[in-house]
Amino acid sequence: MTRIKNTLMILLIITAMLSMYGTPVLAADKPQGKTGIPIKTLVSVDGNQMTLQAYTIGGSKYFKLRDIAMALSKTRKHFDVSFNETSNEINILANSTYSEMGCEPVPSEDMESRTASLSTSKIYLNSRPYESGCTTYNIDDNNCFRLPDLAEALDFYIAPGTANTIEIDTSAGYSVTGNKIYYSDDTPLAVNPKAGVKSSLTADLDGDGKNETIELVASEYATRKWTLVYKDGNSEASVSVFKGNEYGFGTSITAGHIISEDSVDFLITSYLMSMPFGGNAYELYSFQNEAFTRIDVTGITDGTEFDVSVDESNKTAKLMANGSEKTVRLCDMALSDYKLYEKEFCQDFFIEMKLQSVLGCALPELATTEVIAAVLPNDLTYLHTTYRYVDGVWKVQSVEFYDFGEATTPYQLSKN
Repeated sequence: MTRIKNTLMILLIITAMLSMYGTPVLAADKPQGKTGIPIKTLVSVDGNQMTLQAYTIGGSKYFKLRDIAMALSKTRKHFDVSFNETSNEINILANSTYSEMGCEPVPSEDMESRTASLSTSKIYLNSRPYESGCTTYNIDDNNCFRLPDLAEALDFYIAPGTANTIEIDTSAGYSVTGNKIYYSDDTPLAVNPKAGVKSSLTADLDGDGKNETIELVASEYATRKWTLVYKDGNSEASVSVFKGNEYGFGTSITAGHIISEDSVDFLITSYLMSMPFGGNAYELYSFQNEAFTRIDVTGITDGTEFDVSVDESNKTAKLMANGSEKTVRLCDMALSDYKLYEKEFCQDFFIEMKLQSVLGCALPELATTEVIAAVLPNDLTYLHTTYRYVDGVWKVQSVEFYDFGEATTPYQLSKN
C-alpha cells in the first residue's frame, strides 16, 4: 500500500511540473532522405527508343531532369535547363535548344540504391515561378522529376505502358484521361505568303488505327480565303473558315475528341496580334457523318462580361466576373483618369484559348485567358476561365483572377 501511495505521489509531482513548465520537447531528428532504387526503363519518344535510368522512390518513378531534356531535344517539345546555385533555382525553358552537359543520358551499370533527398530548389518555368505542387528529389546532385509532372508542365502525352516501358508522343498534349489531343506546329506566315497548305497534322484522329490528315489551306494572298480540309483514306471533306480574319500572322490546328467522343473536332487558330496583349481568332469545327459542323465559341472569345466598382477613398477597384472578384489598388493617375472617364477605360482583352485535360471528365475543357484593365493602361489583371461543353452549351466551370505578371500553374483546374 505504501509503494502505491509513493507511486501516486511521484505521478502527481510530475503532472504538476508539466503543468508549470510545459511538456518537454524532444530534439527533432534531422529529415532523413528516402531510398531511390535504380531501374532501367525503355522510353519511346515519338517512336525512337532509348534506355533511361530512373529511380523508384515511394512507389513513383523519378527521372533525371537533364536526361528527359536530352531525350526530347530533337522533338517539338524540346527544352533547356539552367540551375542558379546561389538562389537555388531550377529554370525550365520550353522551346529552347538543350545545352548538353556531356553526361546524359547514360544508364549506369551501378544498380546500388541511392539516398534521395527532398529537393528544396525553387522551380521556374520560362523564368516564372511554377507552382505545380510536384515533389522533386535530389540524387547525387541530380534533380529528379516524375515524368507526368514534366508532361503537364511542357504539355506532351504519355501513353499507358508497362512497368518498365514508357511511350511519349510530343505531337499530342498532356492528358490525365487517355483522350489524345493532337497539335500542329504554329505556322508563321510571310508578308506575302504563297497559296497552299499552311498548317497540317497527320495522326490517328478517329481512333480506327489508321492515320488521317487535317490541313489549313490558303488561297492567293490578294484574294485570301481559307479552307479546312479533312482527308480520311480516299475520302475528303472541306469547309471555308476564317471569314473576316483572313490576314493573320500565323495559324495552327488542335485536333481530337473535344466536344464528343463520337466526332473528330478541330480548334483552329489565326494569330492576329491585333491588340496590345496579342489576340487570336478561334473557330471550332466538329466532323461527323462525313460533314463539318461549326461549334460556336464567339460567346467565349467576345470576352467575359464584368463589372468594376471603384472606391475612391481607398483608391481601389473591385473587379467582378462570373461570381469571382478581385480588388486591385489604383495609382493616383488611374484614379484621376477614372474620375474623368469613369468606366470608359475599363476594358477586356481576350488573349488565348487552350484545352486542358481534367480528371473525371473524358473530354477536355476550354481554358481561356483574358486581361481586364480597371483603368487603361494601368491596373491590369488576368482572368482565367474554364468551360465545359454540356448538351450543346458552354458552361463555366471555374473563374480565377490573377495579378498581371503573377505566375500560376498553367490553368486553374475546374471544379468537378
